Amino acid sequence: MTEGTAEAEYEIKQIAGGRFRATLHSYQPHRRWLAPQVRECSSEKEAMIWINSLLTLRGFEPAYDLETSASETG
Repeated sequence: MTEGTAEAEYEIKQIAGGRFRATLHSYQPHRRWLAPQVRECSSEKEAMIWINSLLTLRGFEPAYDLETSASETG
């Protein structure tokens, strides 16, 4: 990680009951890693939409192309 560079890491895992857990970790310059944000979603697509929304709010590019449901960067 470069000093002064915002970064984000994310993952989506399938959990019991056919649900998905989406997790986003983000780092802001001159701070530290922020507390992870976690959400249980009823579908993988819902998890992708949630991750994309949080990334966009933080000024990052979306992680998933929802037209093809494929990860672009993750």
